[in-house]
Amino acid sequence: MEINFQGTMAAQSKYCTRCNTFRPISEWSKNNQRKDGLHGVCKVCSRETNRAWYKTHREERLPIARKSAIANRRKLKLEVLTHYGSDLGKPKCVTCGDERLPCLTIDHINGGGAEHRRSLGTRNICQWLKKKNFPYGYQTLCMNCQFMKKYENKEWH
Repeated sequence: MEINFQGTMAAQSKYCTRCNTFRPISEWSKNNQRKDGLHGVCKVCSRETNRAWYKTHREERLPIARKSAIANRRKLKLEVLTHYGSDLGKPKCVTCGDERLPCLTIDHINGGGAEHRRSLGTRNICQWLKKKNFPYGYQTLCMNCQFMKKYENKEWH
């Protein structure tokens, strides 16, 4: 239990100096560097401060955010392609062995990929696969092998 500035016990709440209110502990972000383990201001005030900062710095942040998002997508794609088509930690087509990253894609082994992606409501199959802990039924194929598989199995949609 801690004692607030008025001398009363405040076991489940903390005083925010920015909005001058007591708020429950659940309305505070954690901060292990502080003595009480909680951020200096409540989540509401922190959110307002962050929004105001973003409005004034938006133009300088957008290129950084875009660059970061592209890097994260590439990293995720590499991780998924490696999981489904690699022996030695490097992604490759399971059919022909092509290792050129721009040519590699994820393939549904039993077909039906277009319907599956539509039912998910997302275009980012790599994100879904990682979230689902890399389920069985997928493989890494190059675009040529995937096209030939579609052609041979008559999987036109």
